[in-house]
Amino acid sequence: MTQPHPTVNVELRVTREGKRTLAHLTWKNTSLSRPADLMSFNLVVDGRLDNDVFDVSTTSGGRVTYLGNYSKRRVGPEHVRRLAPGERIEGVVDLSTYYDLPAGRAVTVAYDCIHQTLPPVDLFRLRSNAVVLPPG
Repeated sequence: MTQPHPTVNVELRVTREGKRTLAHLTWKNTSLSRPADLMSFNLVVDGRLDNDVFDVSTTSGGRVTYLGNYSKRRVGPEHVRRLAPGERIEGVVDLSTYYDLPAGRAVTVAYDCIHQTLPPVDLFRLRSNAVVLPPG
């Protein structure tokens, strides 16, 4: 079983702008002395999703279908985004581009994905707060 990352917090805010449903994310390394390595392809700092990194479900519990690509790769140093102690990064992605969001139904959204460190390999889970988005 994977453990939560010991020093990285993820905050999520979701807004609607017209037909777009935007997920605003902030990753923050809360450590005062230890850097944190994250997998760049599981971040959305460039506005794109390369994997199903959100837990999106209807309020009745049904999982919402992910419509994007699944990018599987061997993880190397070029895939690491290092967060310095105290550093924060932000990103925004349009969830309606990547998920089959049901019209007229509330959904719950959370960033939820597994990151890994480079050798020695260790897996850890990053999960944001959950946001309930009312029917839109």
